[in-house]
Amino acid sequence: MPFRTLDRTDRRLLELLRDDGRMTNTEVAERVALSPSPCLRRIKRLESDGIIRGYGARLDRKKAGWEITAFVHLNIEQHRKSQAEYFEKELAGMLRVVWCQALAGPWDLLLQVVARDLDDYYELAQTLGGLKYVKDIQSTIVIGEIKADTGVPVAP
Repeated sequence: MPFRTLDRTDRRLLELLRDDGRMTNTEVAERVALSPSPCLRRIKRLESDGIIRGYGARLDRKKAGWEITAFVHLNIEQHRKSQAEYFEKELAGMLRVVWCQALAGPWDLLLQVVARDLDDYYELAQTLGGLKYVKDIQSTIVIGEIKADTGVPVAP
């Protein structure tokens, strides 16, 4: 879908819902100086346009039992559609792979993974390295979080 120009009210709605998706429509409407019905119509349009993809809670990984966070670089043997589909399917089913990006550059894929402890992480790394088509794997363990995911900024 082509990019749709957002007006100031749309951008404000996105900021409010990004920061607190549990806010009621009435609360959002008050904050953007709209009545509830037009506010809800705008939100529904942002959802149907795919700009708002969903709502959810951001969890504290350590408090949820994931002591280890790591970034894993993977190179695959060849760049074929069948291999890309294989990785999409395999990685989508892995609970501990929380994020994956296809890259241009020296690595093909970058994953963010979580593990309960180092033994659990070692098992995950062995699983990832054992996937079909994996040529190289390199891991970096996170030792401290500077800035957590706060959502996508709303473009001006």
